[in-house]
Amino acid sequence: MDRRSVLLGLAGLTAGCTTVLPEATPEDADVRRSPPTLFCTGDWNGSQVTLTVTAGNRLTAANTERLTVYGDDPLADWVGGANASQPFPLEPGDSIAVSLENREDRVRLVWRDAGGGISSTLCRSERPGGGDGGR
Repeated sequence: MDRRSVLLGLAGLTAGCTTVLPEATPEDADVRRSPPTLFCTGDWNGSQVTLTVTAGNRLTAANTERLTVYGDDPLADWVGGANASQPFPLEPGDSIAVSLENREDRVRLVWRDAGGGISSTLCRSERPGGGDGGR
């Protein structure tokens, strides 16, 4: 039996078959979305780090409540929030310079979804050589 015969036979068997999908329910709105993907680099200079988005998803007000730079504590809202460093959107090529008040050796970017229910660390940067907190 050649492939055409098999394919024609399968087409005949499935003719008239339909799939009935259920209607969307309110519970579907509770399905959690995955966080966006973001890649960044950190350029460390004494008591400051400049973070640059090198690749990833575009962050907008529709998918992001805020993106915050954390050290030991929150250091700056990059986008979103009352004191954001820049307006939406955030996309590859954008950068932020952050003063390291507590001489942090590590920073991370924490994303919070537009609904405010999900947060995730999207990117981390560490002072080269582990550092001594710029001291």
